[in-house]
Amino acid sequence: MKRIIPALLCLVIAASGISVGGANIYDTKTETILTDGVVQTRHYRFTDNGWYKIYTVRIDLNNSFLGLKTLTSNKGVHTRENVLELAKQHNALAAVNADFFQPSGSDATKASAIGVVVDNGRMLTSPARGKSMATAAMDFENTVTMGLWDQYMNVEAPNGATRQIIHVNKYFDEGGLVLYNSEWEANTPGAPGVCTEMIVTDDTVAEFRQGEAGKPYPENSYVIASTDYDTFLTDNFSVGDAVKVDTWFSPNPEAYKMAVGGGTLLLSEGKDAPVTHNISGTHPRTAMGVDKSGKIVYLVAVEGRQTYSAGMTLSEMRNYMRELGCYYAINFDGGGSTTLVSKTPLENILSLKNKVSDGAMRRVTSAVGVMLNVPLEELASGKPAVGKPAVLDMAGSDTVYYADAEYTFTPRVYDRYYRSLDFDAGEVNYSVSGIDGYFSGNTLHTNSSGNAQITAKYKNLTAAVNIYVKPKKEEGDSDAMRLPPDAETKGTRIAVLGNTNYTTILGKLYAYRMVNKAAALSDTMAFLGSVRQDVSEQTGRPKIYGEYYYAAYKQDNVIIQLNNKSGGLRKSDAEQWIRFLEQMDNTGVKNVVITMSQPPNAAGFPDADELALFKRLLEEKLVDKGKNVFVAYADNKNSVFIENGIRYIGIKGISDVKATDFTSLKACTYLLISSDGDTVNYQLKPIL
Repeated sequence: MKRIIPALLCLVIAASGISVGGANIYDTKTETILTDGVVQTRHYRFTDNGWYKIYTVRIDLNNSFLGLKTLTSNKGVHTRENVLELAKQHNALAAVNADFFQPSGSDATKASAIGVVVDNGRMLTSPARGKSMATAAMDFENTVTMGLWDQYMNVEAPNGATRQIIHVNKYFDEGGLVLYNSEWEANTPGAPGVCTEMIVTDDTVAEFRQGEAGKPYPENSYVIASTDYDTFLTDNFSVGDAVKVDTWFSPNPEAYKMAVGGGTLLLSEGKDAPVTHNISGTHPRTAMGVDKSGKIVYLVAVEGRQTYSAGMTLSEMRNYMRELGCYYAINFDGGGSTTLVSKTPLENILSLKNKVSDGAMRRVTSAVGVMLNVPLEELASGKPAVGKPAVLDMAGSDTVYYADAEYTFTPRVYDRYYRSLDFDAGEVNYSVSGIDGYFSGNTLHTNSSGNAQITAKYKNLTAAVNIYVKPKKEEGDSDAMRLPPDAETKGTRIAVLGNTNYTTILGKLYAYRMVNKAAALSDTMAFLGSVRQDVSEQTGRPKIYGEYYYAAYKQDNVIIQLNNKSGGLRKSDAEQWIRFLEQMDNTGVKNVVITMSQPPNAAGFPDADELALFKRLLEEKLVDKGKNVFVAYADNKNSVFIENGIRYIGIKGISDVKATDFTSLKACTYLLISSDGDTVNYQLKPIL
């Protein structure tokens, strides 16, 4: 369910600023409430480095019914499952992948976490050795901390001999002792993973096993296993001996409701943390952060290795976590592991939200889950009771609204935890204010444009959403502004010329003829793309030409020259995007003429997302404010089409003129735009 008031679609847009990877060009954020205190954000950011697509789940742990949980497979802590399956098994509201892992080497479905796993005070795997891999943890007061954990364990034989225990419930191929218990899986590890198993029951040696497959753990038992051919266990213990295991952990895992390992800290006390585990390059990334209070948590997944989102470097990930307001942040496993799943009230089913770089969700050993813990007083027969109506939500059939159209709104009612309730939709009453319009049932009829507020009421619940109803846009080929080529015009006239780069004597004659004819009728001239000096000198008029950003005003007109010769605006000159946005925001004239050397299609904008943004901003920043917008570009044919009130005009110029082809000669035209007060017209004028 998308955010309104209190819960519907919310778009937050910033035109410029400091980006995680350079200058920010444009931001779009879509927020979705998952439950009270949990908001999912889809952030699409356009910068001079390209696109970033980022998913964030913000959790307010000040809500006592919210919590975090380390998710591991119900088949055992070393079984790999994708994040969606882990979230389903634990009934999580949302989840992201967490720790790095070591594959078993012989079974693709098995691996062990590099770092610690704690669930409700029980340590399922031990912290990572050394000082490079950090841990994120939440205590029993729902306060999150992040830092480096430490550990030391050893086993002592009755004869006083001791040996270090390297890990708990992990693969370890460097030789040494590892402690395993039933959290590993139902059976002991057995051969070939370990050489010797010493089964310990009630702190007494019960059995030695060598070269045998694993077997079910006896009650109150664990295994100390030798992962190489060291004979310490058989040399110093016998069946019936007492076993003493000494452990030291800092901090104490029993003090935490959950904990999970990760990579380097990104932020510590609001400052850049030393990089202790470096994953260099630009990749999909997963991270977790928390604010200074330890109560506001962020789970972040950055899409990468995609044409529309390359991913982030470690430094960019750090900067983004700081931008969110994190005081501490940790880097999790990324690349093909980066996965975010969630369950929105509208879907009411867990689903994958980001696009994973491997094409399919990778199986991992752990994830961080967001848990909704309904208070005991609201439970019935051990199951969450459906609460009273607390939230009214409505979603429109569209996210863009135009005058003289109809739009359907669908109401939904939720309890305080955003669980969907059955209700009579016929009891919802709608109203609209701010524009000329009305509702028939749940259908909005828009008779005018402007800012509008939609209000829905159901019993004692009210929801409202502010929308902007755009003026009805001209579409198609019919155009009242277009005049016949021979019609006379007056006022300020701007001539736009297509290709004038001649390669033959005939081309030169036609280029000169075009310039002279256009100069005779215009006050200002604009050339599309590069132009020969001898051609430009023919004008005798103020002129705009070249392949760089430039803007010039003439009476109630502004001509904006854009450079898209190298495959879009960003790749040709990213800085022009910032200037272009400022120009659109600040222009006070009525008519905007935009010129480009390449067409506004896949040829001129190979990045389809950049092209869509370009067209949308023309509409939002210019057409919606009553501006007349012309986009003129060099093309291999003359063409005119209107889309969302914008006139896109392709101009052939002298391309392919041939003395033997009269059709090619007749197609040599230029664009003439005339403005006289409120009257604006344009013509495609032939030079013959």
